[in-house]
Amino acid sequence: MSADEWPVEIDGDEFYPIPESWIEHGSDQDRGSPRIYAVSVASGPRNMILVRYASPDGRAVKVSMTGAENPSGGGIVPASLAKYEDWPRSMVPGRNVEPTGLLRKLENEHFHELWSDRLQEDDDAEVEAEGQIVADGRETARSHRGETA
Repeated sequence: MSADEWPVEIDGDEFYPIPESWIEHGSDQDRGSPRIYAVSVASGPRNMILVRYASPDGRAVKVSMTGAENPSGGGIVPASLAKYEDWPRSMVPGRNVEPTGLLRKLENEHFHELWSDRLQEDDDAEVEAEGQIVADGRETARSHRGETA
């Protein structure tokens, strides 16, 4: 197997790409930033799975969560996805959470496949909100030229 094929081995665990269907049925947990996004998944001990979340700059965090049989077949999924058809596809890590490494090449490519369009939509919505006129007629803190009002 070449280095350009899944799975990606990290600390003895074999990580596979997060399926697009998981992203479609997930939700963005927490508010604020910085936000991290699901990229790859591995089987953990017992009924656990390990999910690698990453920031857009490639710093990764490994999160363990309970897994469950996929109701539609095809292996293990996050238990909340199996039971409630929802799971944390992205989250804001706690203050004490530090990156555990960087994305591997395949993970980085998959990150951009999964998240580039979604991140662009979020950026567009933020820019649109920042350019709105406030009640006294001034623009919000950052104008379209990047100057403050």
